[in-house]
Amino acid sequence: MIDGLTSAAAGPLEPVLAATLQASAKLARFSRYEATVLRNLELALPELSAARRRSIARGVRAHAANLLMEWARLARASRSESEGECTRAWLERQVTVDESIRVAHEVRSRGRGLLIATAHIGNWELLAARMRQLGFEGAVVGFQRRKDPSAEWLVRMRQGLGVETIGQAQAGRRALEVLRAGRTLGILADLQARRIANQPAKFFGHLVPTVVAPAALARAAGCAVVPAYCVRAGNTYRLSFEAPLELAPGVDRRGAAGDLAQRLNAVFEKWIRAVPEQWAWHQPRFFVRPRKRS
Repeated sequence: MIDGLTSAAAGPLEPVLAATLQASAKLARFSRYEATVLRNLELALPELSAARRRSIARGVRAHAANLLMEWARLARASRSESEGECTRAWLERQVTVDESIRVAHEVRSRGRGLLIATAHIGNWELLAARMRQLGFEGAVVGFQRRKDPSAEWLVRMRQGLGVETIGQAQAGRRALEVLRAGRTLGILADLQARRIANQPAKFFGHLVPTVVAPAALARAAGCAVVPAYCVRAGNTYRLSFEAPLELAPGVDRRGAAGDLAQRLNAVFEKWIRAVPEQWAWHQPRFFVRPRKRS
């Protein structure tokens, strides 16, 4: 570790990047993001002491710096064939897959595609890359903006590891093509996404807008939704899968979508309570209220 940051397979620039990110993480304590983190924690986990919430906030900052280091490490895969081999070897060492992988294999064997729903917890980019390394060919749905260097960089990073990125605005048709071909599709479903259909659902006791894309895709492709997460455990990560979530039978489309969104939120909440330092508390998740239907 370098000042709390992972230095696995560090090259000559990694110590400099680690030091820079560590300094930025400390300075972020005085930013509006820190205020949002603490306010979110107070709303979601009021039973915790103020000191414990401040401790979690420090962990959130350190984890965010770690993510950037790890993404930079993944991005090296596209530089050359030798860098790609080194990165894939690092990835295999960095992410341990537990026995719950059998869930993914069983669902994929049904031939209707594997729809993975995850959250901004742990390292979701490692999840996608490790799944591809395990033979689960497919794509992820990601937010893309025109002339956004950071979004373009993430797309190139995933491409270097064999993972396709489908922009949210064009996700519907292409995402269904992936699933109907029996491949794997990953989607982040814990935060509100602009221009993406949502319904109100409880999350840490608060009614918040929740994306219903997993339910819509599951219905259209005739598949289940498999929650999966990749969280840090010591100096490495653990990739785990939950039991498949099926659409509720005998319920209309809107009702089934809301039911699945609520069950996914419950799964995400369980993960976050276990490792609160590894979730994106800087997002204004609890301040956006569901729109009233006219």
